[in-house]
Amino acid sequence: DSGGSEQPAYDTGGGIITNMADGLGFIYSNLGSITDWTAVAARSVAADSGDQSVTTGKTPVANTYDVLEIRMGDSGEYADFFVNGEHTNRFTNPVEAKNLLGPGIWLFGSDTGTVQIDWDYCNVSAARDSGT
Repeated sequence: DSGGSEQPAYDTGGGIITNMADGLGFIYSNLGSITDWTAVAARSVAADSGDQSVTTGKTPVANTYDVLEIRMGDSGEYADFFVNGEHTNRFTNPVEAKNLLGPGIWLFGSDTGTVQIDWDYCNVSAARDSGT
């Protein structure tokens, strides 16, 4: 997704909102009812009917690193979500397979206090383009 004026998944207290056309990720929010890392996928279909989200059952702990991982099938037919090495969720057809995806980390603050993130690294890998 090219970004532009789109935001990734976020929560205003009324549930997860995804404006992105195609994307995968994790969301945690101190607003609303999201108390665990939640797997999110948005697919570019009419009326956002391609959006999916489900809790991982893994709650972030202050001053503790979490390893978040997403593995996609070669043709985009599935996305597997992992928290600290444990497989938590699978989405089928999570994004439009023809669209390329890029990595990103977003942090949104609210007026409820200081928000910070300590990001160690982001590993991105994909199959090599055959050139055809």
